[in-house]
Amino acid sequence: MRLEIMKRIFAVVEAVLGLIVLVNLVYSQKLWSKDAPMIKDYPVFEVAVYQESGGVRFEFYKRDFSVPTEKKLPHTETFSISVHLRGSDPLWQIVASDQEKGVAAVTYGVVPPGFQQIVPKSGRAPALEKNVEYFVSARGGGNGISKFTYQGKQ
Repeated sequence: MRLEIMKRIFAVVEAVLGLIVLVNLVYSQKLWSKDAPMIKDYPVFEVAVYQESGGVRFEFYKRDFSVPTEKKLPHTETFSISVHLRGSDPLWQIVASDQEKGVAAVTYGVVPPGFQQIVPKSGRAPALEKNVEYFVSARGGGNGISKFTYQGKQ
């Protein structure tokens, strides 16, 4: 009985420490270009990653906790998206020209209307390498982060 309680306490402490690491990463600006504004004290939203035929699509969701099913709703306020390796500067970053308008989804390397590419300053987004772990970070009405391993073209 005591061992089970200790395991539960350890799991909670581990989860809190993981959240602290995530918050420190986001707020340390290591995930963002210095050209993008920094937003603090917003809730976290979900970043879902889908891969098909070599393409990578990111979709942003918020949870509706007012209903018992915790229904996911599109998060349409996302105005800054960045893809990077752990602890590195962004490989690709886009920012909305008007931060009042955001997107609920974006495909890696495709700049949606009303957005501008910050990184790289010119040219196409660099090709992702197969079996390499990447992080995608997003901001707007909150912060979201997810990691994924690029599977390449199937």
